[in-house]
Amino acid sequence: LGGVIGKQDQFAASFGGLKFYEFLPNGFVNVEPVIMASESYQKLEDNLLLFYLGGTHDASGILKEQRSNMLHDDKVTVQKQMCDVARRLKEELQKNNVDAMGEMLHENWVLKKSLAAGITNPMIDNVYERARNAGAAGGKLLGAGGAGFLLLYVPGAVQSAVRHALSGLKEMDFEIDNSGASIVMTDRDFI
Repeated sequence: LGGVIGKQDQFAASFGGLKFYEFLPNGFVNVEPVIMASESYQKLEDNLLLFYLGGTHDASGILKEQRSNMLHDDKVTVQKQMCDVARRLKEELQKNNVDAMGEMLHENWVLKKSLAAGITNPMIDNVYERARNAGAAGGKLLGAGGAGFLLLYVPGAVQSAVRHALSGLKEMDFEIDNSGASIVMTDRDFI
């Protein structure tokens, strides 16, 4: 459609589950499952909280600025650091070190905010800071940024404190979908 968008969201929706995606320069996408013990997987799911921030944003505009910023060496360095965080997180999760998710989400948060102006704003920064002060280990905005949903890694012992700190926001119930996209109906007359 000519929009400036990434393709990671489409891959995540297609494959489902907890996967590591590597987007190669030749256009190939390597998809690997992140293999963890079932107890660790459950702990990860239990420690993720999702809050609706509301608002609207211009995803295409944010991504366009982010893409044009990739002409600057410092932004390329940040992008490479973010890739390194993802690789390290995959390794830690496969060692069943689920709590690494929080610290690496925070590390990535700090890096991503430097890529483009519209990724965050004072309201989002305030919400994130309140969550961290209440015990959230880290988090990320879902999508291009500027509005929408905030995913937080929050150890069980401090979840009520984080919920209280963010009481003005709507918490969204969710679970990790392991099936990905599937056909739910076919009409044999058209096959």
